[in-house]
Amino acid sequence: MQVITGHLTQTERKHIRAIFDAKLMQGKINRKSYFIELDQNIYTVSIVENTRGLGMIGEELRKTTTKSTFKI
Repeated sequence: MQVITGHLTQTERKHIRAIFDAKLMQGKINRKSYFIELDQNIYTVSIVENTRGLGMIGEELRKTTTKSTFKI
């Protein structure tokens, strides 16, 4: 897996491989949801998770979305 834009951790790469092994294009693993799209042999993954921003005590949860593109 070669990342073109963005950043994918090793754990996120393992999660994406598990989603592909199940022959799916989206899935939720632990607290992250993965949405994968294919366009001309380039995959785009959107990773959505709930975070507390800077992590201050009592701060409300918000959805954080990151996008990356990669080739296999």
